[in-house]
Amino acid sequence: MPTARKSTDKYANVLYDSVTESDTNTLTFEAVDVGLNIFDKVGLLVSRIEYHGVWVKLVDDADTLEFGLSSSNGWTDPDPAETSIIDYNKLLLREVGTAAAAVWNLDPYIKDLSNLPGGGLLITPKPLYMYAQGASLVSAASVKMRMFFTVIPLKPEEYFELLEARQYFG
Repeated sequence: MPTARKSTDKYANVLYDSVTESDTNTLTFEAVDVGLNIFDKVGLLVSRIEYHGVWVKLVDDADTLEFGLSSSNGWTDPDPAETSIIDYNKLLLREVGTAAAAVWNLDPYIKDLSNLPGGGLLITPKPLYMYAQGASLVSAASVKMRMFFTVIPLKPEEYFELLEARQYFG
């Protein structure tokens, strides 16, 4: 992986986006527009991702929701082994005891990436997609995201290495 130079950003940028399943329990992608393209030769150093509203549809013991970020929309099964998946999450509802028992979940669902080497996860600005897929849900799921990042300028060879690391070139 390329070694990122110092960011030109003094403070973190915040991006908001969301994805809603096109139909109940259907893998759906939503392109994330950061306002940059692959020709800018920059990386995004993602330090934090907040997912909002992910608990709402989980009401039965068999309900699951998989969601996150990917550099491709060409796969058909959310799986941590899929190399283009940048951030993978799977929530499952498991009831314990009687219906009177409850567990409180915090919203947002926070992914703190700032403790990774370099202060976050270095990704390219495009292609970038949010994805969501429910299982056993009674209606289409929606996931909202706030992503905190800084823009890191890269040399052409560092940028190409980052593209290769995300396996854009097969």
